[in-house]
Amino acid sequence: MILVRQATTLILLVVGATTVVNGQNTQYAPDEVTDFCFVSGSAAAFANNKAYIYGGWSKFTGFTNYTGPNNYLRTIDFSKSFLTSSDVSTYVSRSQLPDNIPRNTYTTLWPFAKDKLGIFFGFHESSRAAVALKSPTVTTIRPVDARVAYDTQSNQWSVDTVKSTSGLAMLAAGKDKDGAILKVGSKMSAWIPSLNRGYYLAGLTYKDAPTLPWDGGRDMGDHHGLLIYDANQDSIRNETQPFANGREGGLIHITTATDQLLLFFGGFSEAQRASPQRVRSMREFWIYSTKQSKWFSYISPDTAVVPDPRANFCTVVKEAPDGSSWQVFIYGGGSGQELFPTDTVWVLSIPSFDWIKLPGNATDSTRTAGKRWDPACVNVGKRYMLSWGGRHYAGAKDDLSCDLNGNNVFLMDLTSGMWVDKFDVDAGEYQVPQPVVAAIGGTVNGSATKMQPDGGFDDPAVKALMQFNVKKSPTSSPDSVSGGSNTNSTSAIPAPTSNNTVAIAGGVVGGIAGLAIIAGLLWFYLRRKKAAINKPDNEFQGYAEAPGDLRYAKYELPQGEGHVYPPPVYHPVTEVPEHTENERPGELQIWNERYEMPVDSDQDHYAGGIAEIEGTNRR
Repeated sequence: MILVRQATTLILLVVGATTVVNGQNTQYAPDEVTDFCFVSGSAAAFANNKAYIYGGWSKFTGFTNYTGPNNYLRTIDFSKSFLTSSDVSTYVSRSQLPDNIPRNTYTTLWPFAKDKLGIFFGFHESSRAAVALKSPTVTTIRPVDARVAYDTQSNQWSVDTVKSTSGLAMLAAGKDKDGAILKVGSKMSAWIPSLNRGYYLAGLTYKDAPTLPWDGGRDMGDHHGLLIYDANQDSIRNETQPFANGREGGLIHITTATDQLLLFFGGFSEAQRASPQRVRSMREFWIYSTKQSKWFSYISPDTAVVPDPRANFCTVVKEAPDGSSWQVFIYGGGSGQELFPTDTVWVLSIPSFDWIKLPGNATDSTRTAGKRWDPACVNVGKRYMLSWGGRHYAGAKDDLSCDLNGNNVFLMDLTSGMWVDKFDVDAGEYQVPQPVVAAIGGTVNGSATKMQPDGGFDDPAVKALMQFNVKKSPTSSPDSVSGGSNTNSTSAIPAPTSNNTVAIAGGVVGGIAGLAIIAGLLWFYLRRKKAAINKPDNEFQGYAEAPGDLRYAKYELPQGEGHVYPPPVYHPVTEVPEHTENERPGELQIWNERYEMPVDSDQDHYAGGIAEIEGTNRR
């Protein structure tokens, strides 16, 4: 069996070496610079004022049947301003990965140690046609507890394994008769700096061996675990998840008054072998308390406005300046029943759980990121989101558009909610976007007044989790936007359900005091004028202008009375048609046995009415 697979792979390589494109013989592997089309499923991190981009899988112009790994580490320096519309080679640096470093998709870049980024888990991109079989990138298979480290100061790479593991049934299984080992790949991961831990949720298990290409033999199955890497202990452990399945959704981290929470939403909800596939409603959330090691659930009311079900999007998270709320930005992916590629940008505000759609337009129409599947996104600078790569679609899912010359770098100003050309290193701090302020109240600097969803939290335990320590008000004007492109009014706006009694009472008292001050000034002015009748005319040419910080500013409320939600729209769980071709994670057609990872019995507890997972379902 092994010989047959090796022979088959060798034949494919030979065939690839004599591929005919446009009537001409070409090399078996394309030039990764001149033939670049797109890279999808990469990992991105921001450290030391630089963005680092690793991994993913590539397509190339003129090579319709070729899929290869991303063989470069890319870095972008954000210590100075630049235009993304400039020649990409002037601000994106590329360095070739060493041969012994694996190429992975849906992996991590966790800052597990000083000046080091850690690559854990992911789909190993062996690629049947990318390199010769003798290459270490293909023949060296790393186990599930492997760690690839990159030193951002010395630019050196290293590979080792963590010190200890628990609950990793994949690791205990060893190799099968064909020499393949079990590994796991998932789009959903998060790093919590205060805990020095990384979390890698659900996804798919697969077989990894030198002779297994993507289009067969991987035995994809559903992974039902939360893998936790503890950098302080240098260990990996597994905890079982309470929901049935999870793939290609979003996993983010927020800090509350008493806990560090993970929030999971979106993505596929059916087993990978199931047909048809279903996409989880964007009103469904799973919340993980790292303090309690427990999962909780929350579902928004049917009347809430939410995005269409979505998968394969990217996420970034920002905290309001005063800590009263968090904003989760999602961009791209596939949306709706048919999972059509989308370019929409939505914001989920926590703790109100309001979804708000941002304009998503651009200050320069050429710098709109467009419809992208599996882009890599990361916070950069003080207020920007970097979007890099992803499959770019001009229209429908079969209308793929290449990013010629690597033109796949885009920036969104999260304060204005607009795509911009320029990264401005001097741009001000992040402020809550105006559409979000209209929904949750307060100002662009925080002071949110809507601190729970419409109708409240049904589960007291979830309500207890959603408590936040509000910081001291920023020293800057609470009603100013620093450097943003949004020219709308920035006055403080109450939430739709807020009570303004205190504000009204304060206004009455202030008005009375103001009248008294005006009367005193008028009396003072008349006395001075009478005494100065015989003085030169130029002594009283009018009142001097008050200092800028004492002037009254004119603010205008948005049109309409407060925040008006669109008509309620209910988006039920949708079905995705079966795929007719072999594609990458999230669209794979290989249905096979699933692997579940056992955990210790003291971890089998879940809150919020979630039933325990029976031990008989594990292996």
